Amino acid sequence: MKAIEEHQPYLIQQPAPVDATPMIAGGGTLLIGVLVFLAKWGFTQLSNDLKEKITGLQHSIERLNETQQQFSMEYVRKVEFDRQLLKIETQTENAVTRLELKLEKLSDKIEQLLIKERGN
Repeated sequence: MKAIEEHQPYLIQQPAPVDATPMIAGGGTLLIGVLVFLAKWGFTQLSNDLKEKITGLQHSIERLNETQQQFSMEYVRKVEFDRQLLKIETQTENAVTRLELKLEKLSDKIEQLLIKERGN
């Protein structure tokens, strides 16, 4: 058997071409892939953080609405209580005033009867 050099001398004589393009292209693709992954990861983290903040804000708003409703109910109750209390006070004052007037009339009649009795 003859050596490969004898059959295909051009393979030995010519240096094998070194093409760096696939290596550069592969490295560029890998770099782009890593950058896309990092960008996607960063966006996902940012999105999750924003979702948590929005959820927290929604819960805070709900609690604030509940608190506001409770205060509104308490305010309405207090205003209604004050209104009813004022109504009772007014009714009491009116009743006392009427009672005082009736007592004055009664005392006047008693005085008139006593004057008549003394005069007789």
